[in-house]
Amino acid sequence: MARFREIIKTWIDETVFDLLVGIGILFLVLFLVGAAVSSNKGGWFLGLLLGCVTAGVIAVHMSISLDRAMDFGAPGAIRKVIKSSLIRFLFMGIVLYIGLKVEYIPFIAVFLGILTLKFAALL
Repeated sequence: MARFREIIKTWIDETVFDLLVGIGILFLVLFLVGAAVSSNKGGWFLGLLLGCVTAGVIAVHMSISLDRAMDFGAPGAIRKVIKSSLIRFLFMGIVLYIGLKVEYIPFIAVFLGILTLKFAALL
């Protein structure tokens, strides 16, 4: 585990790593709760996985884009951050649209998976 952590630290900082761990923990909790309640366990798993992977990609993208924005002056950094935010919103929208259109995957699972990013930030 220590070797894995060192490899990951070369790509992302400790805060993002902690966010990803929090997303993983919340994924397990939500999966267990959903599996106990849902009759569509496979769909619940896929929807939650899709949402949590989306949350992880968004967290890493946010970290990278903020690091890159620091290299610009104030006007350039503002444009870079706005552009990156719009890209993340578009990505979230596409994933949520997929959750709506694929009948096998419960939309609420995808939505809760994406929200794990917000709850992981509080952990």
